[in-house]
Amino acid sequence: MAPVGHPIELAAAHPGVSPEQVADHEEALAWFRAEHQVLLAVISQAAAEGFDAHAWQLPWTLRSYLDGQGHWQDWAAVNEIALAAAARLGDHNGLGWTEHRIAQVCSLSGAVEDGIAHNTRALAHFRLAGNLAGQGSGHIGLSISLGRLGRHRAALGHARQALRLFRLCGDRIGLAYALHLTGLAHARLGDARQGRVRCQEAVDLYRELGDPGGVADAWHSLASVHHQLGDYEEAVACYQQAAAISGELGDRWGQAYCLINLGDTHEAAGRPLTARRAWQQALEIIGDVHHPDADRIRAMLDAEPAAVSGP
Repeated sequence: MAPVGHPIELAAAHPGVSPEQVADHEEALAWFRAEHQVLLAVISQAAAEGFDAHAWQLPWTLRSYLDGQGHWQDWAAVNEIALAAAARLGDHNGLGWTEHRIAQVCSLSGAVEDGIAHNTRALAHFRLAGNLAGQGSGHIGLSISLGRLGRHRAALGHARQALRLFRLCGDRIGLAYALHLTGLAHARLGDARQGRVRCQEAVDLYRELGDPGGVADAWHSLASVHHQLGDYEEAVACYQQAAAISGELGDRWGQAYCLINLGDTHEAAGRPLTARRAWQQALEIIGDVHHPDADRIRAMLDAEPAAVSGP
């Protein structure tokens, strides 16, 4: 699900215990879907029975699945269990990663200021743990949140700090993420050339690392840069690339988010009917998921008349 993500250190398996082998992304996704409710129950049981390391590490492993499938209520619930468990252990790495994950849920729900507070606490824990990659991730989270608030100069500052930290510890996957956030911030501050260069570097690095989900993220950022610059045809092509990859990975929310933004680009380019088709397709994928962007599109589709002129 996250082949080149940041690993956590696990205790050795007990004698006679062999991990189940999962062949590929599709098999992993099928496994998570089948075991979804079991995993939630196991996390609650681990916390109740005093297995606090399990109670924070298991939620950490669920991020790609719960986020990509739009199960944000479950993700928020298990993160709260994880936070309490890591606190009981006094595990600063566990606290850092869990605060960082809670910040992501806050961002998804539109509670951006709360996300900033959680990522600030995550940074403090990672500093105490001496975890440079974790610190870089905390700066990534702050860059995303500040960008959503329109504070692009501050967002660029945190993206640059993330770049420095990931280079220092040799974390190339973190570096790729920091590159496309740096590109977004540059573009939003008016430096189109730097924006395009950094986002394309991120696409290339994710490809080299073999991380298709990262490639989709970077294509999305490159599309956003093109949209902001008024290069609508380039933006459409990049959003379509990102949506196709997300669809192949079974990342429902990632695919829908690309389609929502694709619709926004078509609307900006004067193609309202094409925009509506993209938005409708996005809502068909995510169903009843509640998210600020999805709710905005639902309101627009409900408010606009059925007959819309234009291509």
